[in-house]
Amino acid sequence: MKDYCQENFIHNLISPQLGAKNIRQKASNSLNYYVQFILLNIFFDIKKDDNELYKKITGNSMKNIEIYKYLSPNHIIDVEANTKREALEEMIDVICTSPKISDKEKFSKKIFAREKLMSTGIGHGIAIPHIRDDSVSDFVIALGRKKEGLKYEAIDMEPVRLIFMIGGNKSQKQEYTSLLSQLTLRLKKKKFKNKLLTAHSPEEIYKEIKSKQ
Repeated sequence: MKDYCQENFIHNLISPQLGAKNIRQKASNSLNYYVQFILLNIFFDIKKDDNELYKKITGNSMKNIEIYKYLSPNHIIDVEANTKREALEEMIDVICTSPKISDKEKFSKKIFAREKLMSTGIGHGIAIPHIRDDSVSDFVIALGRKKEGLKYEAIDMEPVRLIFMIGGNKSQKQEYTSLLSQLTLRLKKKKFKNKLLTAHSPEEIYKEIKSKQ
């Protein structure tokens, strides 16, 4: 069944006969672009040049985003919560200490609205809750780690151990999709992911993310 779904999903999405214009029509916003990209790269583990695949889906080349510049050790925590909602609330408390976010209540509402639309648990122990809003002046990232795992309603139904929460401005559409996709590709590497899970401090995690940029 998985092979059948994979074959038809890929055919409908990246068939050369469709062309970039029709592919873009299939995806109405950056969330859909991102979801299509991660499904192909993580869930289906497609062996295809990442930038080529990204361009097929979005019609644009992937911009190089230096992820570490939007993160700091102060925004990296070990999550204490044991439920998805409480974990997201804990992460919101952390990320909203950034001066880049002017309205915590609005940010929180948008994060939970996004989860109602579709779980941001993308599989393999990773979740990337994310929003774009005018109350966010520029990209800001927080990282929550739950070593033992957290039930999150991920697409593969596996517990989530790393939560990257991202906020961006509404004007950052293409950069936003590139940031999400690049982060996804890096977390696909087991060695990198394991180093984040075994690091002994927020500073060590931050250093690992920066060194692997």
